[in-house]
Amino acid sequence: MTKKPLLVMLIPFLLAACLIEAGDSPPDTISIQLEARRQALTVQLLKERATLLRRDPEIAAIHKRIQELYRQLDAALAEKPEIRRIQTQIEAIAQTLDRRRQAPSGQVPDDAGKRSK
Repeated sequence: MTKKPLLVMLIPFLLAACLIEAGDSPPDTISIQLEARRQALTVQLLKERATLLRRDPEIAAIHKRIQELYRQLDAALAEKPEIRRIQTQIEAIAQTLDRRRQAPSGQVPDDAGKRSK
């Protein structure tokens, strides 16, 4: 992929802005084009960030430290009773949903109406 100067990339947006001001094009068309360009640039940004995380040793080291801190935070939070209580409720609901999906059509397992507190 070749790199284009910023001005070349901005020309469609500048033209779109002029058209909106002049009333020559419906704003919906321009909005759709701008939204598509924004989404494409967001994907490009995410790909570039991922590339830098792999290639730049300094950034990779920072990322590794952050991941380790996140694991420590997750472990510390998982020990808290409030978190364990909510996690237990989530797991109970997941099990109920699994049983409901496996039940023959039209039949509801006995515990489907029970709620965890």
